[in-house]
Amino acid sequence: MIASTVSIPAQEDADQDGSDLEGGEWDLLVGKVKAWLEQNDLNELWSKAQLPLRVIGGLIVFSLVAKVYFGVLNTIDSLPLVPGLLELAGLIWLVNFALRNLIRNSDRDQFLASARSTWSRVTGQSS
Repeated sequence: MIASTVSIPAQEDADQDGSDLEGGEWDLLVGKVKAWLEQNDLNELWSKAQLPLRVIGGLIVFSLVAKVYFGVLNTIDSLPLVPGLLELAGLIWLVNFALRNLIRNSDRDQFLASARSTWSRVTGQSS
C-alpha cells in the first residue's frame, strides 16, 4: 500500500537562536565558491575573460545599432516619394562621378592611382 501522507519530524537547530545552521546547500555553495576563489588568481581569470566579454559586448552593440539602423531605413522607406528621390540622387551622383573621373584617360589613370594608394594605406601592403 502507498501512504497518502508523509510526516517528517522537524530537526532541532545547533544554536537556539538559529543564526548558524550547520550544513545545508547554501553553506556548501559558499564553501565551494570560497575555495574556488582562493584556488584561482582573479587577475588571470579576468585576463582570460576579457576577449570573450568584448566579443559578446560587441555583438550586443552591433545588434542594437543594426536594429536602430533598420528601423530608420524602414521609416524612410515608408514615406512616399523618398525612396525614388534617393535613387535619383544616387544616379545623378554616379553620372557626375563618371563624367569627372572615368571619361578621359588621364582622369581615369589619376583615379586608379589614387584608389591603389588608398588601398595600400588601408591594407598596409604595396600593390
